[in-house]
Amino acid sequence: MEKELREIMRNSLSVDIFQGEDIDFAKQLAKVKQWNKHQVNAVHSVLNKYEKDLVEIGVEMEELKPIVNPTKEWKATLLENNTILLSFYSKDNKLFWETVAEIKKIPQREWHQATKSWRVPITILNVKTIKKLGFTMSSEINEWFEEHKDDFDKSVKFIKSNADKLAKKIRIPEMFPFQREGLSFLEYMGGRALISDEMGLGKTLQALAYLKLHPELRPAVIIVPATLKLNWRKETLKWIGEESYIINGKKDEGYYNEDIIIINYDIMEAHQKQLTKLNPQIVIGDEIHKIKNQQAKRTKAVKKLCKKVPHIIGLSGTPILNRPVEIFSILNILKPEIFPNYWRFGERYGDPQNNGFGTVYNGSSNLEELHELLREHAMIRRLKKNVLTELPDKQKSVITFSIDNRKEYKEAEEDVIQYIHNLDGREAAIRASRAETLARFNKLKQLAAQGKMKCAIKWIEDFLESEEKLVLFAVHKKVITQIMEHFGDIAVKIDGSVSSVKRQKAVDDFQNDPKIKLFVGNIIAASEGITLTASSNVAFLELGWVPGLHSQAADRVHRIGQANACTIYYLLSEDTIEEDIAEMIDRKQKVVSAVLDGGEPDEGTLFQDLWNTLSEK
Repeated sequence: MEKELREIMRNSLSVDIFQGEDIDFAKQLAKVKQWNKHQVNAVHSVLNKYEKDLVEIGVEMEELKPIVNPTKEWKATLLENNTILLSFYSKDNKLFWETVAEIKKIPQREWHQATKSWRVPITILNVKTIKKLGFTMSSEINEWFEEHKDDFDKSVKFIKSNADKLAKKIRIPEMFPFQREGLSFLEYMGGRALISDEMGLGKTLQALAYLKLHPELRPAVIIVPATLKLNWRKETLKWIGEESYIINGKKDEGYYNEDIIIINYDIMEAHQKQLTKLNPQIVIGDEIHKIKNQQAKRTKAVKKLCKKVPHIIGLSGTPILNRPVEIFSILNILKPEIFPNYWRFGERYGDPQNNGFGTVYNGSSNLEELHELLREHAMIRRLKKNVLTELPDKQKSVITFSIDNRKEYKEAEEDVIQYIHNLDGREAAIRASRAETLARFNKLKQLAAQGKMKCAIKWIEDFLESEEKLVLFAVHKKVITQIMEHFGDIAVKIDGSVSSVKRQKAVDDFQNDPKIKLFVGNIIAASEGITLTASSNVAFLELGWVPGLHSQAADRVHRIGQANACTIYYLLSEDTIEEDIAEMIDRKQKVVSAVLDGGEPDEGTLFQDLWNTLSEK
């Protein structure tokens, strides 16, 4: 611009542009070059730098006035293709470029070089954003906004009204009303959405209900933490009546012709290419926050797999643990057209800061806008307190783990079975051998517990990521010690070795200290006389011999003052004595009720049932 202006001034001495008393500077410039009004204004912003030169050639500065000189001229108009055209000019360069930076953060915005204008899709959120930036809206945009501003409320009403209709189709009467609405939400979103319900509200069931509603969506790939693979296989068979194949290890290749495939995140990279070749029609990602790290191999593998998959369901009660950018990978997979770029997302919602080496997005910004965007386009989230009236006081959930000492356990089990067979069912012999048989049963229980410890610890770690507290019950001292050693300063315990003073301190710390996330108790020593309402979640890592003890233990959480429904998790070893005991406890609810009502449990019944079960093997 300055170069061109200098040329004009040099020429002016010969062509006499600036001579005459009534100088119309804009018209004279137009003779030299057909500049638009914005260019003329730009020239005038530079002229002050050459005031002395111009005075020397006879130009009076007060005569130099721009054609238009608004401090700000921002307009938004609606085009025929439901796109908003943004045209703006500002005398304040800083304000101008700040506006450009904000427009660049709008999803799907486009720069049109030919018209020197920005264009953005017309959405409720975009209209609100443009209004905040100070654009003057055309009447067509205002009319559109008035017509569509209640669209979200209308969609919520539609989802609620359609919930029961869909539930009848799939015939799962056990679904709670809010779970049916979750299914309806997935259907409304075309099977691309995030269910972010709080832990214990049945996200697994809602995803499987969608899978049952759409039997044509096969192959289906379900990606889960390693500790939950067995549980998903059982839930899939239970709710939709279909067998599934679990991929175990990086070299497993037995899944090529399967309709439902279950794989853990840790081995996704090894199987991504082959899974992609199967052309899956739906991917379900449980605990999908496992892909929050953009650079992790598992994240890249999941993204590659999902690239051409038409239906994707994410499940996570904690999609954001610390900062908004953690949810970007999930949103980019589910809605790439709305969340296409990590940098743009971080600039808008990550409170960008320069740490001396580059820009980091460790903070949070524009949270209200992000929440609205998630709610309208990607996510449904319910908390226990929101659906408390729909929940039973206590919910039970069985989590099954594989054991890593199967050979040792199998040998011990065969020894017990042979021992029982040798007694030949004689009642006198059974009574005489009760103590020895209990010892053999306890040996099996210990082996089952030890075999699942790695998986159980990983499950507890995953649970505690939710920021909820957990009450954990076990039987054997060795098991409790292992848990305490692993979780260290965030855990307290009560077993037979804890004095009454330390016992109360453990309870107080769990109830009042936010840093204490885990209470570990012996199922006998910690089943009475204490209140643990800081948590609404109980897990049994081991099972006792008296069925009523489990209800007593769970009631440490389910007491007066508890604001949430109680969720009880049974962490069981697959195909072991633990599953047999759990099934028997479930059948003996009358015994549990008798204990709660003050009666005495029949301690011998469970023993006899277990004897009969093993004798049939």
